[in-house]
Amino acid sequence: MYPKRDSLTFSGGIVWFENRVCIPGSLRQFYLSRCHEGHQGIVKCKRAARQHFWWPGLSRDIEDLLARCHVCNKNTSIKHQPMEINALPERPWVDGLLTVDYYSKWIEVEELPSQTSFHAIKMLEKIFARFGMPEVARTDIGPCYKNESFSAFVESWGVIHKTSSPRYPESNGMAERSVKTVKDLLRKEIALKTSY
Repeated sequence: MYPKRDSLTFSGGIVWFENRVCIPGSLRQFYLSRCHEGHQGIVKCKRAARQHFWWPGLSRDIEDLLARCHVCNKNTSIKHQPMEINALPERPWVDGLLTVDYYSKWIEVEELPSQTSFHAIKMLEKIFARFGMPEVARTDIGPCYKNESFSAFVESWGVIHKTSSPRYPESNGMAERSVKTVKDLLRKEIALKTSY
């Protein structure tokens, strides 16, 4: 703590590091577990911690915590997974629609009764009603986005529709990353529920 002494202040019975509370050793495990609730990745855990509290070696302690977390380790892929053939769902209507705002990175997930333009449009109308109309909608090249109904929908709302490359889904990287994030969170939630 000595090298940081110029950034430490004492006010109201609390030691502050810049604008964050300096956490004593006896409470650090509690605060570590709080910033790791939901099993977010290392970047989000560090960001959450840095907004509210501090102690010497905080980043290293977060890295150690995530390295020891069996839920995170079980559900983290170190390298890209090979392409898999998706298993047939056990029941109908288990498709979903994921949207992400490129500016705020806010993710919305809606269950779709089917992968038709009609249902995709209904879900997007709900999302747009809550958050406003986007200037640009970027989608994959799924059949629900490649027909006259969807084209008429985006045109009527004044939205520019762009699609990702058919052979290069990474061209819509934000959406691809958001899908991975949501899948990871769902896997972790399932793992947590089955471990009790």
